[in-house]
Amino acid sequence: MGKKFVITGFYGAGNTGDEAILQSIINILKKNYDDCEITTLTYSPEETAEKYGVTTIWRPNIGREIFNINWKSMIFAVKEADAVIIGGGGLFQDNHSFLTVPRYLQTAFLAQMLNTPTVIFSIGAGPIKSRVVKRQIKSVVGRSNNITTRDEYSKEVLQDAGIESTIKISADPVFSLSKDKRGHQIIDDLVDSNQTKRLGVSLRDYELEDGDKEELASFLDALSSDYEIIFIPFGEGGSEEVTDREVSEQVNSMMESDAHTIDKIHDPKVIMGMIDSMDFVIGMRLHSVIMAATANKSVLGISYKPKVESVLKRLGYKHNMYLTTDAGLNYDDLSIAYDNIIENEQVLQEYVKMSVKLFQEGVQQSLVDIKHQDIETTGKIAAGIEFLVTTTALGILELKRTRF
Repeated sequence: MGKKFVITGFYGAGNTGDEAILQSIINILKKNYDDCEITTLTYSPEETAEKYGVTTIWRPNIGREIFNINWKSMIFAVKEADAVIIGGGGLFQDNHSFLTVPRYLQTAFLAQMLNTPTVIFSIGAGPIKSRVVKRQIKSVVGRSNNITTRDEYSKEVLQDAGIESTIKISADPVFSLSKDKRGHQIIDDLVDSNQTKRLGVSLRDYELEDGDKEELASFLDALSSDYEIIFIPFGEGGSEEVTDREVSEQVNSMMESDAHTIDKIHDPKVIMGMIDSMDFVIGMRLHSVIMAATANKSVLGISYKPKVESVLKRLGYKHNMYLTTDAGLNYDDLSIAYDNIIENEQVLQEYVKMSVKLFQEGVQQSLVDIKHQDIETTGKIAAGIEFLVTTTALGILELKRTRF
C-alpha cells in the first residue's frame, strides 16, 4: 500500500502561483512514491479534486468558519498520513493578518499531537513583526521533522524567530513544473504572425502606482516594433482589490500600440506553456520569473517584495538587470535593464539553465527520506497549551487591528 500525504497551503483561491506549487508537489510525490494517496486542504475542494485527482478537505481562514470544518475527516487524514506537508509558498508572514501563520500551523500542530511527521516545505517567510507570531513559529516549526525554505531570506526570518533546528535552503517547487503545449496553441491562436517575436508581461497592482504604469506603457510601446506584447494574468482570487487582468488592461489602455491580454486564468501547466512560447518576459509575479527561468527565457523582473529580488539574484541577474517598485519605474531604467540582459543573454541563460537544474534536484530531495520523531506526552501538553494561548492572543490582536 502506498504512502499517504496531507498537503496544506494557499490552495483553491484562484492564484496561479500557488496552484503551480500544488501541482508541482503532487508531481514530485507521485514520482517518488508509487501509489501514494494525497489529501489536500483547500478553499475549493471540488475544483481542486477535479484538477489534480486528489482527495480534498475544505479549509477556511481561522475565524468563525473554523467550526464548520469537517474535523473528523481532518483528524483521520492527519492521523493516517505518513507526513503532513506545510507549503510551499509565502505562508509565514503577518503583513496582512496576525492569523495568517496560525492558519497554516494549526495543521502542523495537529499532526504533531498525533505523532505524524511534519514537513515545512520550500516555505517563504517574512516579514514577521509580532513577537507572538515568532513564538508560535518557534514552538511548532521547531518541532517539525524537516524544514526547508525557498531562499536565504526566509531561512534568516525563521532563525530570527528562534528556530534552532536544521534549516536547509531549497527552492520554489515550481522550478520542477512541466509545460502543457496547449499554452503554445493559445498564444498561436491569439497572435497574428508566427514570425514575430513575443514578449510576455505579468503584472500585479501591488506597489504599482499610476506613474509606474505610464512609464511601463511607454517602454512596451518602444518594444512593440520588435515584439507582439501579450499580458498574461496570474491572479484573480485572494485579497487583490485590482486583479492582474485589470491592471494589465490599465497598462494596455495607456499604450499607443496594440497588445493582447489573455482573457482568463488558466491551469498552471498551460501558463507554463504560454511562457515557454515567449521570446522575452517582463515579470512582477514571482512565479512568472520562475516559469521564465524554467523555460530558459530571459526575464526583466520587477521586484515588489524581497522574494522576487531574491530569486532573481539566485538566477544570476545583477542589480542593473531588474527593477524594484520601491525605487519606482521609469522608462530609462527599464531600457537600461533590458539592454543589460540582452547584451549578456547567452552567458545569463547558461547560468540560469545550470541553476534551475540544481534547484529541481534540491526540491525533489526535500520530499524524500522524511524522518520520524515522536513528541513526548509532556511535551505535547505544553505545546498544546502554548499553541492555544498564542492563537487566542493573535485573534485578539487581529480584532483590535481590524476595528481600529
